[in-house]
Amino acid sequence: MPSIVLTDQEVPKLTCPPGKRSELYYDKIQRGLAVQVTPNGVSSYVVQHRTQTGGKKQCKIGSISEMTLADARAQAVREGDKYLAADGERTKVVTKRTLGDTFEDYIKAKNIIAENARRYEQVLKVYGGPLWTMAIKEITSKAVLDQREKVKLGTFIHWHEKHTSPIPTAKGGPGCANDLVEYGSMVCTYAGLSAPGQNPFRGIDAFPTGEPREKLVIEPTLWPRIYKALQRRSYRERLMFWTPCLMGARPLAAARMKWARLDLEQGSYHLTADKLECAGWKPATSPEWQYPVDNWLMSMLREQQEWVQPDEVWVFPSSQSKKAGSPMGENALGRLFDSLIEEGVLPAGMTPYSFRYTRGTYSEVMFGNTLVVQRMLNHQTDWGKGQKLHGSALRATPGYIVTLTNTVRPLVNKYATTIKQLCGIEPMSAETRKVFLDGEMLTIYQRHEMAVEAGKNMFLTEAGKY
Repeated sequence: MPSIVLTDQEVPKLTCPPGKRSELYYDKIQRGLAVQVTPNGVSSYVVQHRTQTGGKKQCKIGSISEMTLADARAQAVREGDKYLAADGERTKVVTKRTLGDTFEDYIKAKNIIAENARRYEQVLKVYGGPLWTMAIKEITSKAVLDQREKVKLGTFIHWHEKHTSPIPTAKGGPGCANDLVEYGSMVCTYAGLSAPGQNPFRGIDAFPTGEPREKLVIEPTLWPRIYKALQRRSYRERLMFWTPCLMGARPLAAARMKWARLDLEQGSYHLTADKLECAGWKPATSPEWQYPVDNWLMSMLREQQEWVQPDEVWVFPSSQSKKAGSPMGENALGRLFDSLIEEGVLPAGMTPYSFRYTRGTYSEVMFGNTLVVQRMLNHQTDWGKGQKLHGSALRATPGYIVTLTNTVRPLVNKYATTIKQLCGIEPMSAETRKVFLDGEMLTIYQRHEMAVEAGKNMFLTEAGKY
């Protein structure tokens, strides 16, 4: 971002470089003042301010057509004074609050979903011990390191609101110690303690937690056995399996699917940037769009909808009476996987996340385009940089969203058709046989078997990045 001496003559001439969402031109005369120019040529004066805790705030003070440069510089001085005064008061209030108090503010402000909020609170309360009731300003790096070491060794005493004596119900370990540092850092950063040396949880290296788990991809030759085993299951269980499988969805995302977001006519699932509504689906920073659903899965969902009540909200409602009106937990899919492993249908160690590793790996082999693979996994966060998909520059505009949906739709249908062919539901094409049984996929599995025989723990592909 350039820094120049702003003049009344030069300000109207400033432009936004192609491919950028906006450009800021900082004034060398008045610190904190800048001109923001958008791609459509709208220019405004903005003021940026560094807070006492190392953060950054920005506000628009007026269009260049509404105020002179002299007025903008004077306003920048006034805004800066207001920022400093308000930030000083906020810092005094925030740093007096305990870690527990600030955590409550954090989950409300960030709209943290209930499952994650419970996990964060459990870790900070149980493993945080005395840190939970300390004022954030009083927590030191030494206190965090001491508590972390106790959690690692299992010698910690955790805080409990109803008891004052130690309750040895949690065992701790390196992973729990790492979680304590990670979650504590998130809360302190929210409180404004983001500058170096202010956040007592920052800069602490994680404990090693052992070898990474093998990220298993479903082998192409397993599909006939999987399909036959699922045909003996209830329709709910079959749909529970095929939905995340064919959508490449994370377990949490599939568990929280809503009928209202499914367009059964167009074949799409509506996603927004709402963290609660779209938990597990996509980054909150990416725009809303219609995530394409393949024709095979849509036919199964239409059949299921014929049997649901008109007021049914969730595609997969909880089967427990005490949780009526709630979605099923993501562990339900894990239990289905466990039962298929016990029957010998799936190999040991495979988890529901294997759907994403499988979709990513298969897409990589089928399409050979990294950006296409990202779209197939709804994993692309860089929506506004004009990247190209099949030669067309796509932007996060309404037209871009329609184009993106229509471009990805044939890809998800081809993926589903390939799975049907591998299952034996449809005749196998020469292309599918060549790619998945005689070509690159076979080579991948041969390399994996050789690595296993050599005693090495190796990913089947680079699917871990998915």
